Amino acid sequence: MLILTNSYREKMCLTREMHCLLNKSCMAALDTRKCLRFFLNALYFKHSSEVSREDYNMYMIYCYLAAIRLDDLGTSVLIKFLNAQDPTKMNVFLQFLFNEQSLNRWLKDEWCKLFDENYVDDTLIGRLLANKVSIQGTIDRIQAAAEKGVVLEQTADDASSGANSTGGGGKTTIPKPFNITKARPRILPEPDRIEVGFKANEVPQSTFQRPTIEQKVADAREEAQKNTRLRHESYESFEFTERPMHLDRLKQEAAQKFEEDNRYIAPTVNPVPKRNPETQPKVRMTAAAVLREDALLKKKQKKEAEMIRKYESELRDAKSFEEWKVEQELKEEEERLALVEQRRAEMIMTDIAAREAREKLVLNKKMIVNEARKEANAMRKQLSLEDKRKLAEKQALVEGLSPFHSPL
Repeated sequence: MLILTNSYREKMCLTREMHCLLNKSCMAALDTRKCLRFFLNALYFKHSSEVSREDYNMYMIYCYLAAIRLDDLGTSVLIKFLNAQDPTKMNVFLQFLFNEQSLNRWLKDEWCKLFDENYVDDTLIGRLLANKVSIQGTIDRIQAAAEKGVVLEQTADDASSGANSTGGGGKTTIPKPFNITKARPRILPEPDRIEVGFKANEVPQSTFQRPTIEQKVADAREEAQKNTRLRHESYESFEFTERPMHLDRLKQEAAQKFEEDNRYIAPTVNPVPKRNPETQPKVRMTAAAVLREDALLKKKQKKEAEMIRKYESELRDAKSFEEWKVEQELKEEEERLALVEQRRAEMIMTDIAAREAREKLVLNKKMIVNEARKEANAMRKQLSLEDKRKLAEKQALVEGLSPFHSPL
């Protein structure tokens, strides 16, 4: 608080009313520090390299004045407070506070945790955006001063409005930068002239001519090629199309041989031997086998007796129901088999569609690769032409400067 007061006394006319306002603002900022802490955290997170931790309390008070007490103070008082600080600090503060995108992205969700959403949209954010037009000129001046790195000067309107609002005689102190003598640019000394103590000879003409040995080798190569071409002109070329071909017959013989080698031969099965009942040995029934046969017979008799009893008591036969039941089970089995076949067909169609899509994707990728290769070849040709052009320019430059160079 003491640091802020001293800063305002140096840069602006701080009356008793303004001093009381500053004291109340500091106390109120402490009461609402939970709301202001969200703003400060977002400011220091987004502009961590542009703000200092030493200005934490200053930004808290300025946020309280601009976001909560702006309607009570008025834009003229806020402009006086803004002009009293460093333009670089105020530029970061104003660019963050009066930016709709920053407010909605960094502060709206955090403020909605403390206040109602309508209050945040209509009062806190709405007040800042509504008053942005009235102080846009001050924002632009502070931004320009921060970019140039100069001290911000108050305009005549700001000075008169501040003097009238403080109740003085219409005079106020306007801060101005010191009239420091600007250093003159240093004049660089002229470079020392280096005298050349020798005279270079002219480049010999043999440098630009083809060596004699290479010329002889090229002539000999051309003569050998010419003699070889004349020697082979009398020979006749081979004719491969006059030889008879038996491709169809060979294919047919190969197919017949394949069928003979892979023909299926059914295995021979011995017939069932005939049995004579007279010669068959007699099997004697054991006591367990006799009891088992007797139990099966009694079970069948009991089931038939139960059916007769039900028919006598209920006057109906369950035979028709059993036949209907069997018929419905067969029909359900047929429907299940038809559904299985349908799903199998759908899976086959899906596989075919996926294969076609995969082939189409591979074809598209091949087309893209071909286009990329064409573009690369075109760019390579263009680069080669550019290199040739630069080489020709350099050669022309060398030819122009050749009389001034000495042989190695």
